[in-house]
Amino acid sequence: MTLDDASLQKFGFIERPAKGLINIDPLQTGGILTEDARRALVEWGDGYSICDNCGGVLDLIKKPPVQEFVHNALPEFLGVDEARITHGARESKFAVMHAVG
Repeated sequence: MTLDDASLQKFGFIERPAKGLINIDPLQTGGILTEDARRALVEWGDGYSICDNCGGVLDLIKKPPVQEFVHNALPEFLGVDEARITHGARESKFAVMHAVG
C-alpha cells in the first residue's frame, strides 16, 4: 500500500481538544500545568534564554542575577570558597584537565 500526500494530510494538523493547556505527563491529567507554570515554560522552555543576556561571559550576567548566584549563593550552598560555571560539559572537562595537569 502506498500513501500519497493527500492521504497523509490528515496526520499533519491534529489538534488537541484542550486548547491552551500543556500536559507535561500525557498519561495523567494531573500533569496539566498551572497558569504560572505554563507562563514559566513558555518563557524559559527553550533552555537557551539565559544567553539572551550573555555577551560571552556566562557568570557575569546581572539580569537575571546569575553573577550574584554563582559568586555568592552557590559557593555558600556548596560549602566552598569559589564556584565556576561553564557553557557545557566539554568546557568543564577542559578546565579541570588543565587545572590538574
